[in-house]
Amino acid sequence: MMNTGSVIGLVTKTRGMSARAGGLLAMVALATTVRTAAAQNAEVPRLETNQAYLEEMMRTTTLSINDPIAVFAFVLGSLPDRVKIYPTENYYYFTFVHNGKRYAGNIRLDASNRDEGKVIFAYYEDLSEWREQSPVIHIVLDASQGAKVEKLERLVYRVAYGQKSVVFLLNDLSAGAAASDRHRPQREVHRADLR
Repeated sequence: MMNTGSVIGLVTKTRGMSARAGGLLAMVALATTVRTAAAQNAEVPRLETNQAYLEEMMRTTTLSINDPIAVFAFVLGSLPDRVKIYPTENYYYFTFVHNGKRYAGNIRLDASNRDEGKVIFAYYEDLSEWREQSPVIHIVLDASQGAKVEKLERLVYRVAYGQKSVVFLLNDLSAGAAASDRHRPQREVHRADLR
């Protein structure tokens, strides 16, 4: 790979050439450098290893897993300041490992009550083939539990708890967007979500 210093050195060595040939050679070298730099910045897949998975599963962690408000504070506190909800039913899905068990859940800003300052939070121990399904822990949070939901603009809401706040960018579930969900039997699309 050529760096900028190599290009300058190449231009210096071309003094015996015609100005046009030297300039052309410098342009080719610069284009190669830019193309190589762009290729190095391209997105590559994220590698996940069995070692990292097992080490995460064996790690001892502290979390009051049976306290939905404590788990909500952990999940919200672990999110970046701004998130995008991709599934069209406006659930923000998450998973985490706690003391060798994988948990899954979601944060939902439902059209039926988000403008009333409510956020729905649910989580459960993730499914495993070798045991029965675990119960879902579900809670609707609002200011009375310290959770604040604020509408910033259409389909953009800030959820705050304690010192952490996260802006949620919801999907537009207008008539055409919800049609694709009709083929998903595992989730129910509510009319209120289309607002």
